[in-house]
Amino acid sequence: ATCRQNMGCTASRVVQPESATEGAGRVPQPQKPGTKGKAVPKLSDEALAKADARYTKTTELRALLTHDAARGGVAVRLLRARWLLEHYQAEGHESERLEHRQALERAHGDEPFVGGEMLERVLRELEEDEHGKCNYKAAGGEYREVKDKYNDPIPIALPSASALSHMWLDRSHPDPKARNLRDEWLPALEWYFSERVRQLTMDT
Repeated sequence: ATCRQNMGCTASRVVQPESATEGAGRVPQPQKPGTKGKAVPKLSDEALAKADARYTKTTELRALLTHDAARGGVAVRLLRARWLLEHYQAEGHESERLEHRQALERAHGDEPFVGGEMLERVLRELEEDEHGKCNYKAAGGEYREVKDKYNDPIPIALPSASALSHMWLDRSHPDPKARNLRDEWLPALEWYFSERVRQLTMDT
């Protein structure tokens, strides 16, 4: 696998938040009687920064994407875009729906997920992008900065990791008939993936 094959989305373990202010990713709970119309407490600047850093800073991402004993293992696993496209577009899988992380692990092991050296490349690229330095180009099996005609680095607009978010279509399953998967996610991933490859391999 090359740098071009690393883009993916997230699949996390089912865990309970440590507190009500832990940050992003908490499943909204039904309102209690008598609470309708009441103002939602505003996050402090510190809490907001912490929630934002959880999914935007590589130090926080590394803790979520690698084994952390304090979290009981790997909290979040990235799904491989290539695997999603190849598996769900394969003959015989036309009606298959995307299941939760534990089901994927039971059925396919580690194959659907980004790990090992591939994960390190993703984190390295994101870390460099955080500082405006992520500009790789595949050429002869090597990666180097992509520069424009003025010899300035061209920033990658399509990073190696991204997230897809959507509303549940049914109380029993977020996408019971794979409508989102077939009509929205796979076409979007295919476009994203091809545009990323195009940018990484374009002539300058």
